Amino acid sequence: IKDFVSQASRLVIEAKYVRSADHGKSIVKEVNDDIETYRYHQYCDDLVFFIYDPDAFIPDAGALDRHITASRSYGDKVLRCHCVIKP
Repeated sequence: IKDFVSQASRLVIEAKYVRSADHGKSIVKEVNDDIETYRYHQYCDDLVFFIYDPDAFIPDAGALDRHITASRSYGDKVLRCHCVIKP
């Protein structure tokens, strides 16, 4: 389920709340699954992940940010992924 879609801006915002240490360790898989889903979305050229981690459960937030923030090419489609992690 998309959290926010702007057809005019061709933008999707996906919000995540990190609820436990186990979830913090597995959030990268969840994000990768989302990226694979949105690569086919007709109105998604930019995908923004807003990740709220108030208890600092993500083991290496910098590495997660670097992993997410990139442009990915799928044939003719380019999906630009962005990441915002808030404590």
